[in-house]
Amino acid sequence: MTAKTWKKPYSHLVKRAEKKGNIDEEWLELKNNLRETFEEVLGVETKVSTREWFDADCKIAIGKKNEAYKCWLGRPTRARRAHYEQLRREANKIRRRKKRQAAEENTRRI
Repeated sequence: MTAKTWKKPYSHLVKRAEKKGNIDEEWLELKNNLRETFEEVLGVETKVSTREWFDADCKIAIGKKNEAYKCWLGRPTRARRAHYEQLRREANKIRRRKKRQAAEENTRRI
């Protein structure tokens, strides 16, 4: 993509933005015009989710871990800390397993 590709048909947008009086309005107009121009020329790319592995199991395990953490912070005792650490290890195991399974699945698809 070269500057000439979009410069000719869209140069009037830049000139139109230069005619305003307030610098903030000029900048906003130029920014919006450039964004529209680039979207027209290059297109809009959709965001691809990379967290396919995050499911209900992960959400539940992390929720339990977070609740145990809040409980431990509210009244720090050894038992509450041990409970939190146990849930943290379990949540990390689930997370690692799900990520590994998703990576293996993606590798098989390729």
